[in-house]
Amino acid sequence: MSATSWRIVNGRVLTADGVILATDLAVEHDRIAGVGTAGSGPVLDARGALVLPGLVDLHGDAFERQMMPRPGVAFGVELALLDTDRQLAANGVTTAFHAITCSWEPGLRSLGSAGALIGAIAALRPRLACETRVHLRHEAFNLDGVDHLLGWIVDGMVDLVAFNDHTPAMARHLDQPGRLANLAQRAGMATEAFARLLAGVHDRREEVAASTRRIAEAARSRALPIASHDDPSPAVRSAFHELGARICEFPWNRETAARARELGDVVLMGAPNVVRGGSHLDLVSAASLVAD
Repeated sequence: MSATSWRIVNGRVLTADGVILATDLAVEHDRIAGVGTAGSGPVLDARGALVLPGLVDLHGDAFERQMMPRPGVAFGVELALLDTDRQLAANGVTTAFHAITCSWEPGLRSLGSAGALIGAIAALRPRLACETRVHLRHEAFNLDGVDHLLGWIVDGMVDLVAFNDHTPAMARHLDQPGRLANLAQRAGMATEAFARLLAGVHDRREEVAASTRRIAEAARSRALPIASHDDPSPAVRSAFHELGARICEFPWNRETAARARELGDVVLMGAPNVVRGGSHLDLVSAASLVAD
């Protein structure tokens, strides 16, 4: 609404003390002026609805499903982002960090795809319902993409940097073509060709630590929040903390989450973990971490 004063009436309002049934909320100059007070100005009837702060999705990759609903089937970036935006807004998300993976893999998670998504988000912002930001997930072995990523950081195109390291887990399946088939399909490659590419990438593992430090330094210089993804142990969390990563994203176990809290870091878990009643990878339960 364009008015400086308005009110939301008849809604179930979520406050710090819980849900207040069928009450009013007054707004003055885009700030909550009071709960249970009459207020003034235009009226929005929220009968039957829940009135609560907008949700912030710090790690959303639903756009990948909109871009590639199944291997080999692709839709345009603009259509995918608009569709995702509508779904997020309909579910109460008002700030969305799109988790864009920048990997050495061709296809959906390639350097080119990441660049196209970052550019499309910038161009589409006036048309998006959510405040949309870029959560750039750097795959640690994407050594040839580091300069591009640094350029995006310097140019102010990135709002959060996360470190992923999925390559070693992939490499453990090099002698199991069946386990690589889905990854190969996502990359648009034959399984044998993907296995050769993966082996070559994994052979450069000695270069990973130095490139990770370069990216962390660039992110710190721009005061960007930094996250590490899928930390398997307290030692790994401590190492990323030293690099400036203050967000522990999806720790594998309670010990790692506890170490993050000891360090004063934020622990980020996935909402689907809570909704499903546990991790789809049989790792730690998000609900149990919240309870702890």
